[in-house]
Amino acid sequence: MSIQNWVFDLLQPALTSPNPPISAKSRSMTLETIRFDIQDFLKTPEQQAGILEAALEDGDPDLIATIIGDIREAQRRNGSDAPKATDE
Repeated sequence: MSIQNWVFDLLQPALTSPNPPISAKSRSMTLETIRFDIQDFLKTPEQQAGILEAALEDGDPDLIATIIGDIREAQRRNGSDAPKATDE
């Protein structure tokens, strides 16, 4: 699955919400933008693994590095830092 398809599948519920970010005013259409941050959509390990897998399939080293950073930031925000190795 390509990274674009993976992100689209992840965002599909938001894209089909009952309150879309486009509203009609008189005869013209006004586009209201919303802030998008991929880290808001990477809450579970499955979501994080899915986007990393899609980035690895894409093969772009810059994209992979960006996704790893996004996953790390999402883990920090969610308070779910990756397990740390311990000396036993």
